[in-house]
This record gives sequence, structure tokens and C-alpha cells, in this order.
Amino acid sequence: MRRMLLASLAAIAASGCASTAAQTGPRATSYADYLIGRYAERSRDPVVAAERYASALRSTPRDALLLEGAAESALASGDAVAAARYGKRADAQDVHIASGRLAQAVLALREGRAKEARAFVADLDGAPAELLSARLITVWSYAAQRDGEKALADLGEDGLPPRSPWSALQFYQRAMVLDHLGRDEEALSAYARGAAAGGLRVAQVVVHHGQLLERVGRKADARTLYVAFLADVDNPGVAAELARLDAGRPPPRTLTAARGASIALFSLAVLIGHDPTGREQLGPLSLAMAADPTLEAPRIAFADAMRGLKQGEAAARALAGIAPSSPYYETAQSQLAYALRAEGRNDEAVATLKSVAERTNGRVARRALADLYRNLDRNAEAAPLYAGLVSELNPPAQRDWRLFFAQGATLERLGKWPEAEAALQQALLVSPDQPEVLNYLGYTWVDTGTKVREGLAILERAVAQQPDEGYIIDSLGWAHFKLGNYGQAVELLERAVELSPGDSTLNDHLGDAYWRVGRRIEARYQWRRVLTLKGTAEERTGAERKIAEGLPALAR
Repeated sequence: MRRMLLASLAAIAASGCASTAAQTGPRATSYADYLIGRYAERSRDPVVAAERYASALRSTPRDALLLEGAAESALASGDAVAAARYGKRADAQDVHIASGRLAQAVLALREGRAKEARAFVADLDGAPAELLSARLITVWSYAAQRDGEKALADLGEDGLPPRSPWSALQFYQRAMVLDHLGRDEEALSAYARGAAAGGLRVAQVVVHHGQLLERVGRKADARTLYVAFLADVDNPGVAAELARLDAGRPPPRTLTAARGASIALFSLAVLIGHDPTGREQLGPLSLAMAADPTLEAPRIAFADAMRGLKQGEAAARALAGIAPSSPYYETAQSQLAYALRAEGRNDEAVATLKSVAERTNGRVARRALADLYRNLDRNAEAAPLYAGLVSELNPPAQRDWRLFFAQGATLERLGKWPEAEAALQQALLVSPDQPEVLNYLGYTWVDTGTKVREGLAILERAVAQQPDEGYIIDSLGWAHFKLGNYGQAVELLERAVELSPGDSTLNDHLGDAYWRVGRRIEARYQWRRVLTLKGTAEERTGAERKIAEGLPALAR
């Protein structure tokens, strides 16, 4: 649909130019390509934008506006080499494009041309993310030349709030520069201050912090650091470091200036990436990939952003750079499978994950395959995979609540409620206040009528955790409905529908509550609304029956 719309725009643009002789032929095509590129750029489609700007430049290669659009879109689509090429062409005309300059800078830094890298971003004028990227590149250009004082001066003094993610970024970058320069004790102090600042947890920073602890003889502290991180985040890179340490192998030395810059730019993208498909995040991620193509984290994050933009091919290109020997390979293949799933290529997605799981027997691939089966409603195939993953937990960590939750949901869909209930309760045992689990278990207790009052109690806990989540408030309202508290049910269910107006189940529940308090016209209105929403066939049949007959009378 998107490409059809863009094609239509091209035709309109071309036909609009055809009325004057001065704008026929190549110039008309160039103008059409520019319009499409501009539209695609504003529609957050950097891949099409990059293609169209490049096409337009073939007819008008010196157009500054086209060069700027081409450089920005190329960088946002993950092609820093093309962005640098456009930037160089603009520089020849004394036109300075921030994205083109940044791309040239990271490539120069990667190739060991630190002074040139710094020159490319000197006095850069651009958006805040571009200015921050330039500053981080400058820091690592000085570090590459072993000029620690200038590198640290460019990072700035301790002027940020002591407990903030931006302060954490500043301290972590100071730590990594000092680590790169061999100033171990100063680096360890800065790593500790970054951790204390909070709000920024980057596995690659944890790895370098831990490796430095190992090199100075503090192996027990390194192990504690790795274990603490893994208690919350199931990260294969950190897990690999822990396995290496436990096997008695020494830590590698991988902190080059290019890698430091790549981690810095990735960390910046993490901080500004609240919207994972935002253009502001794509630039730093693309620069991070260019600075150190072997660093996996930016590739995975960039692929995730491309997947969100429905750009499966761009996601696949980024993930292709992660080698089978990498601890992140299974993660990359899992993302590739879910990109295929998003395009409706379900059989290919399953085949991709099955192949990796059979070859590696890794937990990441098996978990991704189980989740994929569950999303495809192939629960009978998901259940044994979840069972195997659960059996390997020794002991379960807090983060494993998600695994128990997925297992419980799968078993419930298979009609195995006692086993499902046990898995959900195990999820709450390792992490007691997870609102998703509290809601699922409480709603099931209420809806089946098995433990309505117990369900009400844990649903109140869920709402306390997420007071603005429509489906959770609906569960609590339904519990009150089941207990005969119809007035309270109406209040809660109205709030739930206000928060999630397009949910068919919530509208159906509100209709039931209205009926019980005598508001029959409003009840039928809600049931008719169910028929306009995307719900199950069972919900539609039930709504049609209730519109005709209402609810049965209550037993006296």
C-alpha cells in the first residue's frame, strides 16, 4: 500500500511538471523523486527516502537540498558509507551537512584517522542528537591519540544531577576513556559512579567494567557484577563473560577507540530511544554500527527499529553482520524470524528458529521458537519447549517470571488449568508484584468462578501497580460484577472502556454491567459496538444474542 501511494505521488509530480518544456525529461523525474523522498522521510520511511534521493541526484548531482536529504536518509537507513559519500560531495561545494560530516567522522575514526575525524565534526551545526554524537566522536578521537586530558575535558565536568541516566552516560564514558588509556583505578572509580547514577544499563559497559576488575585481580567482584546484571537481564554477551571467567580464561582486550565510540553512540541511542522508531535514534545507531561493525548491540537495536518501521530487508542486512560465533547470534536470528513473522511469512520464521535451535540447542533460540509457536496459537508445540526451559532453571531468577508466565498462558490455552495455575503462581513466587501475572491469574479465577474473592484481591494489587491500564481495570470491574457489586462494576468498566475504547471484551463487559443496573438502552449500545470491533466469533455470537434477549434474570 505504501509503495503504491509513493508511485501515485511520482505520477502526480511528473504530470505536474509535464506542462512546461523546461521541466520535462530528467528534471521532471528528479523533482518527482525529490517529492517522494521528502514524503517518505516525513513518513518515517528512511529506506524509500534514501532510494529516491539517490535517484534524484543522478539527474542533479550538485543540488544541496537533495544531498542533505540523501545523506540524512542514508544514515537513517543504516548506510553510513553512502551518507559519508554525500557529505563529501556537499563539502566540495562548501555546503556542510551534519549527517554527512558525522558519517565521515566515524569512518575516519574506525580507520585510525583520529585528527581527521575530529576535524569533520568541529563546529558542527545540527540537531541535539547530532551535536551529542559529534561530541562523543571528538572525545574518542582524542582518546585514540592517547590525549586523555583533552578527551576528559570534552566530556565536561560533573555538572549533571548525580542520579540521572545522562550523568551515568558521562561517568561511563569517562570510565571507558580511562580504561582505554590504562588508568585503571580512576576508571574503576568512574565505572562505580556511573552505576550509582542509575538509569542506564548497557551490557557492553558492564562487560568492560567486569573485564577491568578481572585484570586488576578482583575476579570475585567481576563475577558479582556479571551475576547481578544477569539477575535482571538475560543477556548472552554478559553470560558468555561469566562462563569465560568461571572457566578460568583471561579477559580479552577489545576496547579500541572505535569500539569506545560505538558503545558511546549506542548508549546515546538508548537514552533518546523512548520511541524506538524515531529518526533521532536511528542516526546514532547507524553511526555506532559504522564505528565498530563487530559490535552486536547497535545492530540488534537498529534491526528492531527497522522491524518497527516494517523494513524487514533493512533489519536483515543489519543482523547479517552478526557472526555465528557471536554469543548474540541466536538473538539476531530470533529477530530475523520475527521480522519474517511481521511480514506474514510464518513458515519461514518457524523454519529459521527451528534450524538455529536444532543446531545450537541454545536457550535463546528455543525460547524464541516457543514464543513464536504461542503467538501462532500452536500451543501444543510451544508447551514442551517451555517445559524444557523451565526444567533447566537452577535456581529460577527474578527475570524468569516471564518464562513461567508464558508457560502458564500456554497451558491455560491447552485446557490444562492446574498446571497453568502452578506456573503462574511460580511466576509470582520469583517476582511477586508483576501486574500482567496478577491480572492473568486473577481474571481466570474470577471468570471461571473458582476463586472469585482471591481473584479480586490480587486484581486490586494489579491495579495498584498499573492504575491506567484498561484491560487490568476491566478485570477488577469484572470481579465486582461476578460478586454482584454491579454499581462498582459499572464505574470500573466505564473507566476501562475510556482507556481502551477499541477492545471488544471490555465493551461487552460494560454492556453486561449496564444491563444489571437497569440501563438497558446503554447495554444494547455497548453490545452493538462489540459487533463493530475486532473480537472473537464467540463474542459476536454472544453480543447478538444479548441484543435480542438481554441477560437472563438473576436467580432469587
